[in-house]
Amino acid sequence: MSRIKEFLEEQNEIIQVINDVLETTWTDIEVKRGKQIDVSPAWRPFIKHLIKKYRTNGWGVSRNVELSSQHPGTPREYLTFLNPLWGSCPAELRQPVQVTK
Repeated sequence: MSRIKEFLEEQNEIIQVINDVLETTWTDIEVKRGKQIDVSPAWRPFIKHLIKKYRTNGWGVSRNVELSSQHPGTPREYLTFLNPLWGSCPAELRQPVQVTK
């Protein structure tokens, strides 16, 4: 298998993982600040391509690194995704309606 084909297959697997997280329920805070997804070290070679792909499809994406005194020497790397549709969508439509008996 060619290296390009391997790269694309690995990228598609990562996209599936990200999409699974993005398709879950979003809290009001996530709607405002974005949904954070931790970056596995194995994802690093793909990050630039992933960010470009999601931005091309309308998502707001930022790459972040946090340093913590609780875990020195182990920075947290994550992507923050903002859904462009949430800004114009009322909260009532983002959350499932509770049915009472």
